[in-house]
Amino acid sequence: MPRKSSKETPIVLSGVVYTNDEHTGIRVGSAAWRNWLTGQKRFYYQADTPFTARQEKRRNGMFWYAYRKHQGKLYKVYLGASNQLTGERLVQSARQLADKIAQTD
Repeated sequence: MPRKSSKETPIVLSGVVYTNDEHTGIRVGSAAWRNWLTGQKRFYYQADTPFTARQEKRRNGMFWYAYRKHQGKLYKVYLGASNQLTGERLVQSARQLADKIAQTD
């Protein structure tokens, strides 16, 4: 079941970012994407296994993590630093989350 949409949280759908402020999308992996990530704290990745990506401060800098709640349990996967967030990495992380969830079902 998809989550309820939030007008404040940007959504990545089919490799394009959609925000409330912009009428045109930003292509994941582009220079505009990397610039856009600089000012973000979270976004929602819409796919077969959707997740919310959040940027968190760690000892060595800021890093992104994917979160997905399933049957009351929160699952987490490391995405990497902003410069590592590519379309392939997002797809791979969605698969990792799906695998984690499948192991507990």
